[in-house]
Amino acid sequence: MSLSKSINDLLKARFTAKGWVAEAGIFQGEEYRDKIWRLDFSKVLEVEATDANNSRTRTGMAVEVGFNHGEAIAWNLLKPKIASELNHVQKRIDIGDGVGVMICATRDLKDKGAFDGAVGEYEKVLRYLKPLQDVLTVPMVIVGLKAPTNFKIIKHNVSQSSGVKKNIGLVVDL
Repeated sequence: MSLSKSINDLLKARFTAKGWVAEAGIFQGEEYRDKIWRLDFSKVLEVEATDANNSRTRTGMAVEVGFNHGEAIAWNLLKPKIASELNHVQKRIDIGDGVGVMICATRDLKDKGAFDGAVGEYEKVLRYLKPLQDVLTVPMVIVGLKAPTNFKIIKHNVSQSSGVKKNIGLVVDL
């Protein structure tokens, strides 16, 4: 009903076309296969270091798309940190000295894109950064997607043949 599925599908198509891994598991092992331990997108590179040893080092990016409940903001910010640091659990994805990215909806996109009211928005994500500054040791980029300027999505309730009502999103010109 909202723009979230369309945006997620577009991001997935664009990222995977460029060699990114979608829904990348952070840890190895069956007990860490569920969604809570996955990054939305990741890309890891091994690069030549500039130190005296000219050793190879890992770097990469961990991307979270935060169109879920506002209470998940802190967890979405922590996952790139977990993907960048040593852990006692064997890693599947290690971005090393990389960067974390969180993509989220601005309040305006949330309203004009018919997002659920409980979705955490960009403006709220920014309020989490100062209290978590000592915890979020990986550099982070926070991307707030703006609303479309020429249309919006409105919720519309329709009856199905079974008699059950369902919400759909209708595109309305601005």
